[in-house]
Amino acid sequence: MRDLKQMIITVVVLVVICSVAAGTLAWVNGLTAPRIEEAKARALQAALGECLVSATDFVEDQGALARVKAELDGAKNAPAIDKVYRGTAQGQDQGYVFTVNTSGYASVITLMVGINADGQMEKVKVLSQAETPGLGTKIKDEQFIDQSAFRSVRTGVNLAVTKDGGQVQAIAGATVSSRAVVRAINQALTAANVLLTKQGEGGLE
Repeated sequence: MRDLKQMIITVVVLVVICSVAAGTLAWVNGLTAPRIEEAKARALQAALGECLVSATDFVEDQGALARVKAELDGAKNAPAIDKVYRGTAQGQDQGYVFTVNTSGYASVITLMVGINADGQMEKVKVLSQAETPGLGTKIKDEQFIDQSAFRSVRTGVNLAVTKDGGQVQAIAGATVSSRAVVRAINQALTAANVLLTKQGEGGLE
C-alpha cells in the first residue's frame, strides 16, 4: 500500500513538473516569437534593399507572381520564381526583386535578383545553398557574384558561362554551380521582362 501511495505521489509530482515546464516554454515562446518574426522581417527588407537600391519600400506582389508563372515556360528543371517583390520610392515604382530556386550540383540554390524599372539588373544575392565546400560554395563570394558580366546585364540578354560561349567567368571546379546561378538570373530577367513590358509599351504594370 505504501509503495502504491509513493508511486501516485511520484506521478503527480511529475505531471505538475511537466505542466509547469510546458507552461513556461509556451510563455517564453510567446515573448520571443514576435521578436524573431520582427528580426526576420528586418533581414528580408535589408536583403531586398541590397538588391534594388533605388527602392525604399517593398511589398510582396502575388499578382505579379501569377502573371510570371502564367507566362514562363514550365520546362523540367527550369529555375522557379518563388516570390516577387515590387519596390517603390516615394510612391514611384522602381522595379522588382525576385527570389528564385534553382538546382545546383549538390543542393537547391535560392537567390534574390533585383531588376530596376529600366530592365537593368542591380544585384544578385545568394540566400541559401549547400554546394560542395570550397568549390560550389564560392558562388556567394563577391569575386563571382559581383563580376562585370552580372553588373552589366539587362532584360533581353541571355547570360552564359564562358564554356558555353558567354561572358560569365565560372568558378574553377564548380561549373555546374556557376551555370545554376546563371540560369536563375536568366529566369529572373525573363520574369522582369514580362512585368516591365505592357502590351508592347515600356513601364511597370
